[in-house]
Amino acid sequence: MRDFAWRRFFEVARWTLLAYAVVAGMIEYVFLRNHTSGGPLVVLTLSLVLFAVQVPVLISFTVARYAD
Repeated sequence: MRDFAWRRFFEVARWTLLAYAVVAGMIEYVFLRNHTSGGPLVVLTLSLVLFAVQVPVLISFTVARYAD
């Protein structure tokens, strides 16, 4: 088995994390602008954090796995 492409992983992860953080930030802004508060805001914020981290990591692992 060949070595894992860690350099490619971090290259892709950096940009996808940035993009998804911007998207999650805009969604969070909409929640705050619409006066969402309390428990629903906590649940939605944690879901956004999970979304903003999990998807870029999955994309990065997939790209690095099949990198030449």
